[in-house]
This record gives sequence, structure tokens and C-alpha cells, in this order.
Amino acid sequence: MFTIEGSVLKIRKNLERKKMKLIKSLLIVTLLTVTFASAEEADKQSETKDLSGVAAIVNGEKIGMEKVDSLAEMTLSRYPKQMRESQATKIKKRVLDTIIFGELVSQKAEEMGISVSDERCEKEVKDMISSKDITLEQYKKMIKDAGKDYGELLDQVRRSLEFEKIINKLSSDDVKVSDKDVKEYFDSNKEKLASPKQVKASHILIKTESKEDQQAAKEKAEELLKKINDGGDFAAIAKENSDCPSSERGGDLGFFSRGRMVGAFEDAAFNLEVGEVSDVVKTKFGYHIILVTDKKEAKEAVFEDQKEKIREQLVNQKMGKAADKIRENMMQAATIRYSDVFKPEEKEAKKQSEGTELKIEE
Repeated sequence: MFTIEGSVLKIRKNLERKKMKLIKSLLIVTLLTVTFASAEEADKQSETKDLSGVAAIVNGEKIGMEKVDSLAEMTLSRYPKQMRESQATKIKKRVLDTIIFGELVSQKAEEMGISVSDERCEKEVKDMISSKDITLEQYKKMIKDAGKDYGELLDQVRRSLEFEKIINKLSSDDVKVSDKDVKEYFDSNKEKLASPKQVKASHILIKTESKEDQQAAKEKAEELLKKINDGGDFAAIAKENSDCPSSERGGDLGFFSRGRMVGAFEDAAFNLEVGEVSDVVKTKFGYHIILVTDKKEAKEAVFEDQKEKIREQLVNQKMGKAADKIRENMMQAATIRYSDVFKPEEKEAKKQSEGTELKIEE
């Protein structure tokens, strides 16, 4: 079932897979780590008059409590009811810090003459929902019907794209990766980069949920195996009878290497030839019938095949470090005044004065 919450999680996963995953996730899915120069600065940033409805003021720009409450509620709604009250303040603070950094990104982008159009943001959203059979207009309607704000999502995307541009402008020389760097990484990680032996298999699972139903489950599996050995279509029988979600794909599990499946299942699969069907195999999940449909032999890593992937990985690592540095500089240069609700505790201010990193925990 397609849900707004599920699609947002999917969006986050898709963003992480992209080349800029270490950067975009800073705004959308990670907590902010804030380091202040001293307790005096922390006190200065925390001082504010009791302004009704204002959560914080960032370089003179007000952030409304209503916005914080609204976004926090989306997160809290996924918590069990008995946990919501105890987590509310912590979640609101996390949300506020995310909004604050987004505001700083917006201000920095304006200062540097950086802009991101609505069209570019919507293209990003389209890319993020491309795996679902749904149009952008349908997605907008679903968000509206669920009482969510599409504009908030678009703003998050805009801030992340702006931050990407800021990093590209400020750290282009710091993120270069040489051919020597790539080769050294390859030579040090050949074993990790090698491809292990893999098999592609389909299976039928008859679950056992108690000791009492084991015999019945075994008998059903043996009956299905006889049908298959008599010429029955494995995929059709799997779709009709298997208790595994893979039944929708005719039991197809795709390729997997050793260490991915439970022992008995794995041993049976790797000992079969392509096109061969196993006997009934018992695991803690129940009784399986396994069909091996393809195999890939182990393969040593080849530099030419891996070099661009390695280069991208090393660039991402450097971009992540550059992003951390730029983020820290932006936070330290900002004047941030919290409302009384979100003032840092005295002990946190003391940690800051000692140069300790203040990390807002989940």
C-alpha cells in the first residue's frame, strides 16, 4: 500500500543512493551536530525575549512555533502513544535545528547569488517517486488528502539543492580525487571489491508457526514438490501456495551470496545445479522447496571495472567532510536566539565552552 510516510522514507532512500547522498541527507534525514565556540556565545544565542509563537530567531528571521509543531507532529505520529509525550521536546528541538540550518542555507544561497527554481525542485521530486506508478499531480493530491504540506517537502528539496551548490562553489578544490588516490584505494581493498560466488533462486515456503503444525506443513511441502517433479510450473505453484512475500514474483529471490540466507537454505541452494529443484528443506521459518535458476562464479576485482565507482565514493567522502566544515562555519557565524522552550541547558553550555561537540541525540 502506498502511503505518504512510506513514500517520504522511499524518497530519503533514493536521495541517499545519488552521488550527493552525503550532502542532501544533512538537511532531510540527519540530525544537526552543532559546535559553538564558547559558553558566552551559547548564552548570547539563547537570549531572547518571550516572543509569543516564535521558536527561534536566525540572523533576524523568525521561525514560528507553529511550523515546528506541525513538522514534529509528523514524526511523533509514528511513535507509540505512550512514548509521544516523553519524546515531544526532543523531537521538536531536532526539528527546530533542521529548520534553522535550512534557513541558514537559504540566507547563504541568497548571499552567494544561488537559486533553485520550482521546476528543478519538482524534477527532483519526480525522480524520487519514479519507482512508483504515480504522477506528480497524484502525489500532490495524496499529500493534501493526508493533511500534509507538499510545500514543506519542496522547501526541503530546495534547501538541499542549494546546499549542494554552496558546497560545490566553496570546496571545488578540496574534493578532487587523483588517479593515484583511486589506484591506492583499489590496491588496499581488492578482496572487498571482488565478487563472491552467487546463485539466483526461487523458492516456495510453507510456514510453521508452532510445533503442532510442523507435520501438516511438511506434508503440504512434499505434496507441492511432487506436483513440481511431475511437471508443474514452479512459479505458478509458488504464487498460489508460498507464504513468502516473494510469492508475488513466482518465488524469485534474485541473486545472493553466502551469508545472506539461513544455513540449511543456503547450503541446499549452492549445492544445486541450474534448473535443479531441491528436496524439502527445513529451516526455522518452515519448509522450503528451492529452484536454482542461474549462477555467477566468484570474480576478482578488475581495476578498470571499479575505478569510476571508487572515484565517486572517494569524492562523496571528501564532499561529506567539506559539508561538515561548511555547516559548522555557518552555524558559528550565525546569531541564533532560541525561545525559552528551547534554551540549551546550563550543562550543555558548559560542554560548549570546553570545546565539546554538542550532538542532539535521537
